[in-house]
Amino acid sequence: MWKYWRHAILGIGLLAALLTPSGDAFSMFAIGLPMVFLYFLSILLVGRIEAQMLDIGSAVRIIREPYFGRLGTVVELPPELMEIESGTHARVLKAKLDDGTVAVVPRANVEIIVEE
Repeated sequence: MWKYWRHAILGIGLLAALLTPSGDAFSMFAIGLPMVFLYFLSILLVGRIEAQMLDIGSAVRIIREPYFGRLGTVVELPPELMEIESGTHARVLKAKLDDGTVAVVPRANVEIIVEE
């Protein structure tokens, strides 16, 4: 999105010109500036979300039993669905826990630990 910011500004300017009830520049700026602010804010938020993507080597905390509260590192992210204890199929990950054991848990049952 950073690559096309100039195109976005031009598009926002054209949209502001179409949405403005009068043709004066102040009204166009009053409509366009908040949209520009929201555009750049969305770029920053997407960047933070992408930084929190689950990947091999990510630090995680497991939030469901039987490994509740345990910390680990992702060692494998199988792409296929696997049957879990409840009999349902879900995407899982394999995490190496602090004590060296490897646990297989559903991806929904982990929190990513973001190191800043």
